Amino acid sequence: MAGTLSASFPAYIGALQSVIESLIPHGFTKFYVINGHGGNSEPNGVALRELKAKYLTCTFGHSGYFSFIGREIEQIMTGPAKEIRHACEAEASLMLHVAPELVRMDKLRDDGLTTDPPIKGVIHHFNEMTEQGSFGYATLATAEKGRRLFELAVNGCVQEINAIADGYVLKGLQSNP
Repeated sequence: MAGTLSASFPAYIGALQSVIESLIPHGFTKFYVINGHGGNSEPNGVALRELKAKYLTCTFGHSGYFSFIGREIEQIMTGPAKEIRHACEAEASLMLHVAPELVRMDKLRDDGLTTDPPIKGVIHHFNEMTEQGSFGYATLATAEKGRRLFELAVNGCVQEINAIADGYVLKGLQSNP
């Protein structure tokens, strides 16, 4: 897409690791990357697994903000796609809530291809799946949907970070109810 900036996976992983490694000598031991781009999920995992192998006493974690929204999204989205995609009903709604002045309503469109039959795990370049960068039903976006999604994502992120900051324990299967 015109105007898109990209970094190779090695460059992205290196940048993330460099930032984290620059903090370790200053006493930081817990790191959590909150991701806003689905395409970074796998490189984040690789970067943090490599760091964990090197810094055994540090805690590393990562997740996309979108994973904290959970199944509640099914009640919030009115279109047929009940998940967060790219420039979709959910993401456009989030932007209408957070920064409505940046949303060009006249440019929102419903776009994107899905596989028939439905399959998971096949890798496509984004321009193979969408004509103009949206992937979902952006025309159904509202600021109210965005507010609800935002609150779920923030609350989930806060709970996760607090659990890591406050400390957690690993329990055996037999100690769980």
